[in-house]
Amino acid sequence: MPTNETIYGDVTISGTITVGNSVVQGQKVTLTDASPVTLTVGEKEYYELTAGTDRTVNASSGGVAGQRIYFVVRSDSALISRTITFGTNFLATGTITTPTLSTNRAIVSFISDGTSWLELSRQTAGV
Repeated sequence: MPTNETIYGDVTISGTITVGNSVVQGQKVTLTDASPVTLTVGEKEYYELTAGTDRTVNASSGGVAGQRIYFVVRSDSALISRTITFGTNFLATGTITTPTLSTNRAIVSFISDGTSWLELSRQTAGV
């Protein structure tokens, strides 16, 4: 494979690209609804869960300092909201509750300090 290559046009990447110590990620990971839910850090940066009941979400590690992840969750029910608790390797400001419409999502973003995932922001009104 060439070491210096100029690419023109659209590029689709399946997998992970490492540039120096940085990881460039694309695509989403659809998490399995389980008890607990385990988010395997380093797969991608966008993780999505459809929760069938209240869940605890754990991260497999604290990540690499500066790495970001986005966690998107929705309820499997059009009438019932779900409470999500962030457990192992997360430092979140609290639980989140999904919107009651199953088509709406709650979104939480995190950044790693190399030890834990620190919450950056959340949008729980449903998007």
